[in-house]
Amino acid sequence: MIAEEWDEQSGESLARRLATARGIDWLYMDMRTEEKIRAGIEEKQRDRRVSGQQLKLPSDDLREHAWADKLEASGREHVLVVCGYFHLDGLVRKLRARGHETAQRVYLESVTEIRES
Repeated sequence: MIAEEWDEQSGESLARRLATARGIDWLYMDMRTEEKIRAGIEEKQRDRRVSGQQLKLPSDDLREHAWADKLEASGREHVLVVCGYFHLDGLVRKLRARGHETAQRVYLESVTEIRES
């Protein structure tokens, strides 16, 4: 399965198209807007998107816990997770703390501020 953090308003992602074409299940693992509202984090998350800030917020920790819950609920043993760079370490820590084996891969070619020279 491929699980992904993806902006609901951005249309279909490349990972989802790939999964569909290959007959692989795909999971939208991020919190939907309604879930963020119930958790009391929607406004802070939306404000960051609108401002374009690239900062990790305390509410991201709650999102990462929700992602780990959804990944566990999928019942899948092997999952490729696609998420933003700022979530990688936090999500991996949460999954490992729950007893899951993980491997990390970082692809930063499109992030000029982080790209190695």
